[in-house]
Amino acid sequence: MSRIGYEKVRTGCLTCKKRKVKCDESKPTCLKCRKSGKECAGYITAPVGSISWSRLLSSGHSRSEERSLDLFRDVVGPALLGPVASSSWTATMFQLSRQENGPARDAILSISLLFESSSSSNAAVPGSPSPPERQQRAAVLYYNRALRHVATEQHDARMVLCLSVMFITIELLRYNPRAAFEHCRHALHILQGSDTNGDIFKIVLAIFRHLSVFPSFIGTTLSDYHLVPENETITYHGFKHIFEASEAMDSLMSRSARLVREFDLFRQGPLATSMPTTSLLTSWHYLRQDLNAWYSGLSAVRRRPRVLVVAEEQSLYRILELRWLLCDIWVDKVLFPEETRYDAYRGHFERIRDLAKEEADTIVLCGSSDESSLPAEKGLAPILHFAALKCRFLKLRLEILVLLQRMVSNGEAMWDSATMEAVGRRIIGLEHGIETNSEQSIDSLLESCLMEDPVVPSEEQRVENFYLEDDTHMSPLPSGPKMQRRPVHFVFGRSSQGPRIKVKDWIILPA
Repeated sequence: MSRIGYEKVRTGCLTCKKRKVKCDESKPTCLKCRKSGKECAGYITAPVGSISWSRLLSSGHSRSEERSLDLFRDVVGPALLGPVASSSWTATMFQLSRQENGPARDAILSISLLFESSSSSNAAVPGSPSPPERQQRAAVLYYNRALRHVATEQHDARMVLCLSVMFITIELLRYNPRAAFEHCRHALHILQGSDTNGDIFKIVLAIFRHLSVFPSFIGTTLSDYHLVPENETITYHGFKHIFEASEAMDSLMSRSARLVREFDLFRQGPLATSMPTTSLLTSWHYLRQDLNAWYSGLSAVRRRPRVLVVAEEQSLYRILELRWLLCDIWVDKVLFPEETRYDAYRGHFERIRDLAKEEADTIVLCGSSDESSLPAEKGLAPILHFAALKCRFLKLRLEILVLLQRMVSNGEAMWDSATMEAVGRRIIGLEHGIETNSEQSIDSLLESCLMEDPVVPSEEQRVENFYLEDDTHMSPLPSGPKMQRRPVHFVFGRSSQGPRIKVKDWIILPA
């Protein structure tokens, strides 16, 4: 008997059955129906006492393992499906998990246990047979066994890439982004020497393109990662549905992030006195065109009449526009070395605030956060962190910092929320000359702001960049509790051709 609340109906949802099309059988509603704008009529409820196919086909696996595999197929897989993947991702991974004593099966079991051990997932899937701590320990054991399989056995490129996706998923669910990106870097190296025409390679390529943007938000430079192979079939206009726009945006973000890194050599590196090369300026021109075309394409899809408006689709529209706003600032700013250039994007920062507020309000209205999804899927925290650092209009940047706190509490904690907030507080204090401390809420700072923005900081007052040291020091605050002091180096802007100034400072983190 199923132990997770419902059984998968192999004939698919009632809508697909009536239309005589193959159903992807996603839960709780069919993904194919959502993509086509059809209202999913749901699945036939399994009769009491029915036996799942996985249980009938099992060959001696323990009941707990079969339950975890069932859970992955019916709950975890669909929950992990985001805008970068498709239903075939779950189907492929689950098919590999049925192999006897293989690394894929161990990895799937680890993912399922980690997912269920989270507080939000346990609430969504009642009746967990083991406490979260025991599930997490078991998940690590399965993960280590899968890693040993990979280290001691030979696998083809297709299997290794699938396993890489699983290992990335495990590390993201463990909130260990650095390890996840190491798996991503290894897989990108394999992708460069592989034929990327197969379906699994296209799925994996889309996922890696999505993940490759985020190393810059955890202190890792993009130069440490292989360039994601570009899919020549991607178009940046004329989208049939929002999922095509999502795939194109992942490509644009990857291109934008790498373009920023290449321009940095001419703005801050050893070539700071040289002009960018003609080929780099040409790349900038084509990227600028593609960004404009993409926004027009998204707007056209958004205006299209809908039979059924799905809440998660509206959320995806907001997320995609937020990513476009970030890329638009990145790409335009590379031509201007001055930090004061960011003042020209006040409209962008206001739109980022408004979209993030809509997303946060929607989460509260729905009564649940999205903690069950992969932490890297939305990636709202790094976007808001960037906006809070680069927007120098005090009231607006504090509003964005408040929204960052709200989004972090709703499943975006992967990006080290405490450090994000501490860096934001310290930079705001330095640039605006106001005293902030970890015990004073951002809301109270916001309430003390004047209705009119004060004068924005000068170029010399602005923090251009910062570098965190790894070691921390415990020290008591005057009020009593111990806090962590983490060293940070701030790089201030310069006027004319004066030298940049580097200052060592500290941020305060909770113990």
